Amino acid sequence: MIESYHQALSESLLQKTGIRIDAKEKWDLIRNHFQEFQLIPLLEDPNHPLWDKLFNVLNISETYFNRDPIQLGSIFRQILPEYIQKTNKRILSVWSAGSSTGEEAYTLALFLQVMKEEGEIEDYHVTGTDLQKKSVDIAVKGEYYPYSVRNELPKGFSDFLIISGNSVHIHSDIQSKVEFREGNLLDPMPATFDLIVCRNVFIYLDEISKQTILTHFSNSILPWGNIILGHAEYSNIPPNDLKVISIASETSYFQKIGKEENPPKESSVRPEETNHSKHSIVSEKGTALRESSSSGNLSGSSFSGVPVISRDSKENARVAAGNGNSLFLAFREKEKGNWEEAHFFWKQALYEDPYAISAYYELANYFWEKGDRKTARSYQAQAQTVLKNDPLRVDFIKKSGNWVSEWDEFLNHSL
Repeated sequence: MIESYHQALSESLLQKTGIRIDAKEKWDLIRNHFQEFQLIPLLEDPNHPLWDKLFNVLNISETYFNRDPIQLGSIFRQILPEYIQKTNKRILSVWSAGSSTGEEAYTLALFLQVMKEEGEIEDYHVTGTDLQKKSVDIAVKGEYYPYSVRNELPKGFSDFLIISGNSVHIHSDIQSKVEFREGNLLDPMPATFDLIVCRNVFIYLDEISKQTILTHFSNSILPWGNIILGHAEYSNIPPNDLKVISIASETSYFQKIGKEENPPKESSVRPEETNHSKHSIVSEKGTALRESSSSGNLSGSSFSGVPVISRDSKENARVAAGNGNSLFLAFREKEKGNWEEAHFFWKQALYEDPYAISAYYELANYFWEKGDRKTARSYQAQAQTVLKNDPLRVDFIKKSGNWVSEWDEFLNHSL
């Protein structure tokens, strides 16, 4: 009876939000906030107010102004200027998909405001959508604690952030350019945009939901327009009308194919399979590398799974993770036995640093132990593609004394 109830609730949540309750740890998290009987009405009423609360419990994302400045710099220093040059568009429409409490949407607006003041564009509009009404209400209000502005801000931002006591307000000139509303990314968006930014959202979703949403995005983006996801958040074949472009050591993104271009072949490479050549479309050779390294057993190895890090090597892995970042938090949660929380922080670490080999290693191990061989091999292949094409970075990590010997085998033999 309980298993049947869990399955029904899991399927309802998956259909409604794209989030899959796929681990005991998630059920434990739910039980910390709800009694079983409280959730039964959700199966009968798709609009029950407890749906929002359940989603809030499972969605533990964090957002703040100017998050991942390297990727944002790529967007506004290179990606958008090239789009403007190609299309001659001077009035831009941008969608912050999964905008949470609004910090990212306002960050995009602030960058666009700077472009406007410098004469690069004439005007702009930002649309922010989120599934949670509570988050949308906070975004509309445009008032935040100083901690949301903890990252160093680009030049020109401070003119539009009003600090008053223990709060930060968004200037009315910026608020007038940003619209927030509730929206489910699993539903088509009846609008078109020049740029879609959806970062740190796909890490919560199952693969089918990711494909559905990216298809919706491709239908909502204008020709030559660009779709920006978080680092290593999508590992499947993109829709045929999108191509993948990489900017070395900064970001990879999807671009809508223009009229004079031919659609990519079905073997198109995923964003994280980049060879990191400077702003080049990823080659088909990268796909072949991925396919050859993701099948079969470990050649020349006596084990059939992810190599186990020895006790002596664990300290090096912790040192490499640093203190206070997502990797450190992931190791801490792992040692506590909180696998689901550790899993989240490992994914978050890849969002912050696509070269974090310890995160690739731990995620591959996590899914291998769960019996999900396909996903485990996917993370291994990502690590192999990213790091084998950047030997200088590997040498730097080794010389710093933070390399774990088992990582050599992880990078050089296929699961």
